[in-house]
Amino acid sequence: MYQTLLILFVALAITWATDYNALIEDQGIYVQCSEAPAGSLGPHDGFNLDNMEMNMEPEGIYVSGNMTVKLNFSLSDRISVSNSCPKQEELSLRTHQDLIPFQARFSVMHYERGTWQPTMFNLHSANFCEVMFDEDQYWFKYWFKHIRNREEVREKCLKVKDTVLVYNEFLMVLQLENVNTSNLQGRYKAVITLEAFDEHDVRRPTSFCVEIRGDLERFQRCYICVQDTTPLQTV
Repeated sequence: MYQTLLILFVALAITWATDYNALIEDQGIYVQCSEAPAGSLGPHDGFNLDNMEMNMEPEGIYVSGNMTVKLNFSLSDRISVSNSCPKQEELSLRTHQDLIPFQARFSVMHYERGTWQPTMFNLHSANFCEVMFDEDQYWFKYWFKHIRNREEVREKCLKVKDTVLVYNEFLMVLQLENVNTSNLQGRYKAVITLEAFDEHDVRRPTSFCVEIRGDLERFQRCYICVQDTTPLQTV
């Protein structure tokens, strides 16, 4: 009887967790937006990537080197990051150059039945320059966390031409862990857009748009809690 109880006890201690690996399509990570807004710049238009090393290996993409900003916005411009349906928020204009915001969009889309469909995964920042080094943000965790010259980049953001972003070498691995929703396997793209607004809150005609394309691959991990296996004694 104690053997049966032991088997049941161990079985109840097993926890299944569904995780996903993002298999990035392009070794360069960022590609031109397939449906870019008019006047938008792509990855090689916005940044000089000649000194960036990106090498795809089975375990992920090894990134090192530096990239130079080619964008040339005014320090009095606001840069924004938002999703496809940004919230209409009251935005206060700043006069100090270090506090002027930069708006950004991060929208994940799923390729389904021949077209790209929006998903629930969207991020919006009305003041990207203030939160680019916020540890709770995804762009910090996967990208800006590894910048070596943070203070210079924090001051100039991505608005000042010829600003150099120096990276410590890192391995880029995109994962979703402990997902308790429907099957997310399939082809996806993340669309990242930066927009500038002048001191009158009027959008500049030039913006920046890139995509990260790839597939989500599902795998399961089994966590087993090892319990005391001493046979139960009967009296």
